[in-house]
Amino acid sequence: MRIPPALSDTQCGFKMYRGEIARELYGECKTDGFMFDIEIILLDLRHGYRIAEFPIEWTCDRDSRISFGKNFRHVIRELSQIRKTLLTSRQA
Repeated sequence: MRIPPALSDTQCGFKMYRGEIARELYGECKTDGFMFDIEIILLDLRHGYRIAEFPIEWTCDRDSRISFGKNFRHVIRELSQIRKTLLTSRQA
């Protein structure tokens, strides 16, 4: 399962869901670090929910960006855990 190429900003902090869908997805989410957005999107796709991007206006906070140089190992560890969790839950 892959992130759809049409999604241009997977790490955007703005997300909208119906309440019951949000409770379901975030209840299943195992990641609590930088990559939780990726896990939520993959769970979304697994459940067959529609995902759409829409434009918003916001001001960028330069201090909120992830530094891949400083956080590379942590990000790779989280992505590996997401993959393992999704593969394990698919087999169950």
